[in-house]
Amino acid sequence: MSDLFTPGPVPTAAAPVVAPLISRSPLLDAEKLHVYRLAVQFQALANRLVPRQRGELPATLRDQLDRASVSIVLNIAEGAGRFSPPDKGRFYSIARGSATECGAVLDLLLARHLVSKSLHHEARSLIVRIVQMLTRLADRMTRRSGNVHIHVPGRVGLHWPGMDRVVAFVDDLMFLSRIREAAKARGLEVQGARTVADLLAACREAPRLVILDLDRGRPPANEALAALRGEPALASLPIVGFFSHVHADRGQQAREAGCTRAMPRSVFVKELDTLLASPPASR
Repeated sequence: MSDLFTPGPVPTAAAPVVAPLISRSPLLDAEKLHVYRLAVQFQALANRLVPRQRGELPATLRDQLDRASVSIVLNIAEGAGRFSPPDKGRFYSIARGSATECGAVLDLLLARHLVSKSLHHEARSLIVRIVQMLTRLADRMTRRSGNVHIHVPGRVGLHWPGMDRVVAFVDDLMFLSRIREAAKARGLEVQGARTVADLLAACREAPRLVILDLDRGRPPANEALAALRGEPALASLPIVGFFSHVHADRGQQAREAGCTRAMPRSVFVKELDTLLASPPASR
């Protein structure tokens, strides 16, 4: 039976001689296909985990779990579509990080009595299997490529001209991966920053654009924004922030603190290519 990752044969009359051989080759091997299906299964289960009740905490956990579980599926598929082992390993590692994040959210749900023990056990068992399989896949790609360094977001290293860089103060690995791919298509490098000190050091080298995750917890984005605007030399730096729909107030707060533009995540995704091509002018 054919599906998205194991296409069925193409009639020979409708394609060149080599096409049927290519079309019959699965885009994912057995283990990749298995973990992909488990990830899809977990994402469907995630929709049942957090109760639809009022309160900031349930809404935050629901949004976090949804984003992280979607990230697992997308990064497995992205890794399977890559050709080089280092690229594959990087996306499998990102997917594994998102899966680990899902495990942490599950434990928080149980600790706050927002999920039953039976449902928590079912989801936890599934996510543990996913993490184990992704660990094996990532390690296998590393062995295939020899002594390969898989990039860990957040390392500060100025190895390229300032105007060809985008600095990202982003915790969400799915969004960071998306930003990197969009920037790469435009010939731009993305430099991650994990601390305010790293962010300031990177921004003093005149990047093209700074992207802030306004949902960031530690250190918070508003602390980073205040530090950036507190330096006269960085006053004209274009800064774009994005936020979750459950934290809409953070957008207005960021704009008042000097963020050039602040927008919901969905709008940010749609406008990302435009923002990279033509950063907004700072006020």
